[in-house]
Amino acid sequence: MEADFRKLFDILPGLVWATGADGVINFVNRRWREYTGITVNELLERGWTATIHTSDIEWVRGIWCAAVTEGSPAEFEMRLRRHDGVYRRFSVKAEPFHDNDGRISGWYGVNTDIERQSRAEAQLEVEKQLLELVTRGVALPEILNQLCLEVEKLSPGSLCSILFSDPDELRFRMGAGPNLPGPYNAVLDGLRIDPYFGPCSLAIKTRSKVIVTDPTNDARWLGSAWPGMMVEFGLGSCWSAPIVGSRGQVLGIFAIYKLEGVGPTDEEQELIDRFARLSGIAMERAESDAMLAASTLELRRANRFLAGAQRLSKTGSFLLDTTTGEQVWSDENYRIWELEPTASPTMEMVLAAIHPDDRDRAHSAFENAVRERKDVELVYRIVTPVGGVKYLHTVMGIVSDISEHIVYLGSSQDVTESKLAEEVQRASEAELARTNTYLTAAQRLSQTGSFTWDLERDEHNWSEVIYQVFGFDPGVKVTMDKIARTIHPEDMPHVETLLRGAAIGEKFELMFRVLRADGDMRHAHVIGHRIDQIPDRPVFMGALQDITQRKRQEADLNRARAELAHVARVTALSALTASIAHEVSQPLAGIMTNANTCLRMLAADPPNLDGARMTVQRTLRDGDRASEVIKRLRGLFTRKPPSLEHIDLNEAVREVLALSSSELQRRRVIVRTELPGEVPSVLADRVQIQQVILNLVLNAADAMAAVNDHAREMHVSSQADDGGEISLFVRDAGVGLQAKNVEQLFQAFHTTKADGMGIGLSISRSIIEAHGGRLWGVSNSEGPGATFAFSIPRDVPARRSHA
Repeated sequence: MEADFRKLFDILPGLVWATGADGVINFVNRRWREYTGITVNELLERGWTATIHTSDIEWVRGIWCAAVTEGSPAEFEMRLRRHDGVYRRFSVKAEPFHDNDGRISGWYGVNTDIERQSRAEAQLEVEKQLLELVTRGVALPEILNQLCLEVEKLSPGSLCSILFSDPDELRFRMGAGPNLPGPYNAVLDGLRIDPYFGPCSLAIKTRSKVIVTDPTNDARWLGSAWPGMMVEFGLGSCWSAPIVGSRGQVLGIFAIYKLEGVGPTDEEQELIDRFARLSGIAMERAESDAMLAASTLELRRANRFLAGAQRLSKTGSFLLDTTTGEQVWSDENYRIWELEPTASPTMEMVLAAIHPDDRDRAHSAFENAVRERKDVELVYRIVTPVGGVKYLHTVMGIVSDISEHIVYLGSSQDVTESKLAEEVQRASEAELARTNTYLTAAQRLSQTGSFTWDLERDEHNWSEVIYQVFGFDPGVKVTMDKIARTIHPEDMPHVETLLRGAAIGEKFELMFRVLRADGDMRHAHVIGHRIDQIPDRPVFMGALQDITQRKRQEADLNRARAELAHVARVTALSALTASIAHEVSQPLAGIMTNANTCLRMLAADPPNLDGARMTVQRTLRDGDRASEVIKRLRGLFTRKPPSLEHIDLNEAVREVLALSSSELQRRRVIVRTELPGEVPSVLADRVQIQQVILNLVLNAADAMAAVNDHAREMHVSSQADDGGEISLFVRDAGVGLQAKNVEQLFQAFHTTKADGMGIGLSISRSIIEAHGGRLWGVSNSEGPGATFAFSIPRDVPARRSHA
């Protein structure tokens, strides 16, 4: 059976081979032997690497050894030497085959020739790179030189040359030949085109390829000096092909030299054809660019003669190459468009300057003219850099049509002062008036006014709403001093900062208060930015909105929020009734006991004055304890407006824990604290911060109410970080949190408790955010339960909107 398979493999067109279980080749088919010129015995003696390119051996060995070790299929590419010494690229695929017991007993593989495919891909990549050089406008000598080098890579052992043919003088000019001997190139440069001298001249004459593989014995060159030159410089063969342009003209010669006397393969024939065409593309592009440059130069000279007449008639001229986008403008054209003569005009710049209402019409007219290769005439408006509007009358006509290059010569006349322009201007002003009417109405509805402000000239152009905000009569002369006298004194430092920034052109935004002459106070929000089109001085445009109503609504909201916070505190303290009673009853019981003891000591005979004195001191101590509890309760029940003071966060925590200690003990909660003494004070409202702490502590206790299988342990800790923030963490061992539901806990009126109101955490977060901080909750990464924490800055917060 194995013999039959091997006979079958011998008639297959691919290179088939087989190995034993150890991966060592023991069979190659006839096609493999014919391709490599090696017998099986020779292969066994010299080893499987004998025909593989030396650069491929190591990585092929690695792939093959891994496949044999793992018992897996293998697929890779490598270069295999043909019997004539030429290497070609092959795709290799190998599969293991197994015996009846499932063990690998050997491998079968097949090598498929992919050299043509690889070569085609390489050629395409080279062509792409060279065409990119052409489109980028790289100099022709550099492109041709690079082309020769790439051809020599694709055809190893080749020397490439490109010659220009001068049809007028019938001579060659050297284009490129980077690796041909310099003296040989020197002979060809300027050589007369003579079909009897050599193959390059004959290829010009016949307009076809000329292949020479034995120069000294080729009868076509008898009596010519060329065969001797080939021998002198060690060249054995020459393959020449004419470079033909798109219009059928011969532009030059593309030639490949070999050191040996050999003819081109099919692949090399194709290589010659492709790169001869590519050379023609590069030559024609260079010729086209040169002709355009010459034409442009001539037109520029003509423009100089017309400059005087253009200035008198307010007519500018220009040249436009629609293919390259290059434009050449006269000085008068720059003056009409009010652009600096150093600017490089582009189509994008022109379209951007055309009035928006005319832009599409002008663009469409121009594109249609280019597509149909016809002249253009139109009237349109432009907007100058300083905001002015001009009317231009433009006429464009084709002056050059070279291949794909369409070049227009045009003129633009400023006709703004003509009767037609005046009529159009009046219509435009009427439309502008209507637009301003709509804008004024919209501003009145939104209580928003617009303005322009010339800082240096102290000129203010206001809309109606702004006059109303400041309480000024419409149209009255407004100055910065007049404005400053209405600004609330507390806001003047901010206004002065705005003025300093505006003086150097900085944009601004500010909320401030206005004290009007009638005693009414208005809140305003202003925003402005510099007008870039006026570069010599800071001139601003912007908007000012009357936000008085919004500020009043915010004040009402803050008052409602404060009321809600007070309700939340009272609700939280109601849960501590037993704890508060315990805290108060303990010192009261001590007072009663000490008072009775004191009476007995004083009634003794003789009275025990020392003992009575000590009893009175204990009575005073218990009275102080009761007073402190009541003081803390009064602070939490207070309804006074929020006030900021420097507080010790650790002390605030201890007071809350002391107040709730009995309740926590009743719930069998073990409290552990980590309150380092080096934590600095923070600027905050003590009552509000203690309300947050109390809410977090009671929530932690509630979370552990159903816990019976482990200790109900609460850990309270504080820390200060390098960023200037103080943080407090309350960690419980309760039921924990679900990540997707965390944010819901902070929403107002969302509660997980049967008797909860759902406002505790919502109020707490608003308090912390009003202090410039943040409040969050996460499940514990180690152990059960969750941690709720907040952090606030220890310095003065950037924002306060008290809850």
